[in-house]
Amino acid sequence: MFDKAVVMLFIFIVGWLTVLMGLRELTRQESYITHIVISTDHLVHRTDERFLSVALDTSLIQDGWVHKNIR
Repeated sequence: MFDKAVVMLFIFIVGWLTVLMGLRELTRQESYITHIVISTDHLVHRTDERFLSVALDTSLIQDGWVHKNIR
């Protein structure tokens, strides 16, 4: 019984340390992107004319669009 308690305490402590370290990284000022530059001077990849690109915005997923229209 003592061994299980020690293991559970260790898992609890490691879990909280992971959460706190993640929160620290999220609140660091230099981890935020404030400016993005996209260079369009050269071709990176050419796709076939039959290529279909689909993008789902998170607001569409949140509003339930996926559940209503995808079967």
